[in-house]
Amino acid sequence: MGKKTVRSHTKIICTIGPSSINKKVLKEMIRKGMNVARLNFSHGTYDDKREAIKNIRKASEEVAIPVAILADLSGPKIRTGILTNPVEVKKNSLIDIGVTLKSGKKIYTDFPQFPLIVKKGDKILVDDGLIELKAVSVQESFVTVKVLNSGLIKSHKGINLPDADLSIDVFTKKDRKDLSFALENGVDFIAMSFVDSPENIKPLRKVMNDHKIDLPVIAKIERPAALKDLERIVDAFDGIMIARGDLGVEVPLEDVPFIQKKLIRMASEKKKMVITATQMLESMVNNPMPTRAEVSDVTNAILEGSDLVMLSGETAVGKYPVRVVDTMEKIARTTELSPLYHYALQNAGNKNEYNESIAKGAAEMALDLKADSIMVFSFSGNTAFLLSKFRPPCPVYAFSPNMDVIFKMASYWGIIPIYIEFTSHTDEMIMRGEKVLREMRYIKKGDTLVAVAGETPMKGATNMIKLLKIN
Repeated sequence: MGKKTVRSHTKIICTIGPSSINKKVLKEMIRKGMNVARLNFSHGTYDDKREAIKNIRKASEEVAIPVAILADLSGPKIRTGILTNPVEVKKNSLIDIGVTLKSGKKIYTDFPQFPLIVKKGDKILVDDGLIELKAVSVQESFVTVKVLNSGLIKSHKGINLPDADLSIDVFTKKDRKDLSFALENGVDFIAMSFVDSPENIKPLRKVMNDHKIDLPVIAKIERPAALKDLERIVDAFDGIMIARGDLGVEVPLEDVPFIQKKLIRMASEKKKMVITATQMLESMVNNPMPTRAEVSDVTNAILEGSDLVMLSGETAVGKYPVRVVDTMEKIARTTELSPLYHYALQNAGNKNEYNESIAKGAAEMALDLKADSIMVFSFSGNTAFLLSKFRPPCPVYAFSPNMDVIFKMASYWGIIPIYIEFTSHTDEMIMRGEKVLREMRYIKKGDTLVAVAGETPMKGATNMIKLLKIN
């Protein structure tokens, strides 16, 4: 294997919230290993998001480490409304769930169609299944349910309806508004919630076209319906997120690990980004140490081939946002140093396209020669992304003259993005890249480098692999 990197190849997504929005905290999180900052549009105001974006960009600049920003659209998530206080419910009692605050019920949803899609006998799960209810009767403005286990129902908690036919629009009016805000404020990629068809991406792309902005879009897999059309969904989107929270409520829990393995394998073969998310280090919301089971979970997600692993409440509202990132980074780095972790060509797939052949050749050369580094020059970031999917065993330093591409590449497995101006001559450009790497102390005399570039420095022109020995 090539020279050990300072940071893990697997990238870390951190959800930004009250615990992490402060610039000082963000700087420490970036130093410890955060590569992507996630803005969850299910929570917070636009003012919160503006402050977060400003602080993320400033912290990234001051630490001199590019950080991508992911806008995660909320989709048609059914939630409890804003309750004055948590409502205690007792097993076998009957309670009413209203449609709106005006229903006068102690507990209500923010989803007007609730009584239209729930049928008598349907199971209703609240707060990731912590509270289980059963519909007893359905009225025009409320649903009467029987409580199957005692607990507290709190504000703004998710409601899942595994027995209902949710034939509702995945891209909501709120999503449309949130997407426009995200595009206007310079995020780097988008996550779309509750995807169940490849057609879901069309209205989202239309909004992007209206703004004349084209960003990668990630499909969140969290509905059983999505599992019926997985291959076409993966083909239609730029990547997938295995959102195990809702998925684990909607399908039997024991099926989730196998679904995860299948999704990671499929995305890798199709050269699509794959994120494993939800409850990865959940106990660290309140505790300074993770459980052994959580460490194993993160390790297995990385061994299976995840490009990114995601932290949710751990960094958004948890007590230890910096420590949890450091813990995730240590797990990732240790996993990648294990002989069980397979580098290079494990995700080769069956395609034999031109750009993929270049990336595959560079990864093979790096593996065969035990190269210390790969240097790639990319206008769009596409060559760098393909290289990442072939899992080269050494760091990949990806140069681009475009800051939008730099931020985007921050989310790619194993890629260390670096901004430089390109020259009109490839040899001169490679020499400039080598000089920058020397100055940054990423390479030293005697190192072997594989350079990937184009004879003509322009978008889509990558056609050359060159072997270098640092003198």
